[in-house]
Amino acid sequence: MTNEKWKMENDMVHRPTDIVIRKIQENDLPHVAAVHLLAFPDSALSMLGTEAVRRYYEWQLVGPHEVTAISAYINTELVGFCFGGMFRGALSGFVRNNQKNF
Repeated sequence: MTNEKWKMENDMVHRPTDIVIRKIQENDLPHVAAVHLLAFPDSALSMLGTEAVRRYYEWQLVGPHEVTAISAYINTELVGFCFGGMFRGALSGFVRNNQKNF
């Protein structure tokens, strides 16, 4: 590998990247589920599958909660997310509303 090629590859690796932080919307939830599955492959929720994970975060987002949900995107790829707030019946409400789907 030539020094010139190494420098070019090195510059590409270390080039600053714009990270966009924004509120999570319902159409982001498939991406949220995908990141969850990568981050927590052995969790009980992950073992229920992609659609169950998506529905769980949908319940967090639109259920009877005071939630702030933000995402971090690089270009069009979701690279992180955070759900925070006061969750009322977060797990029990999710199970009750989705038990027919398990």
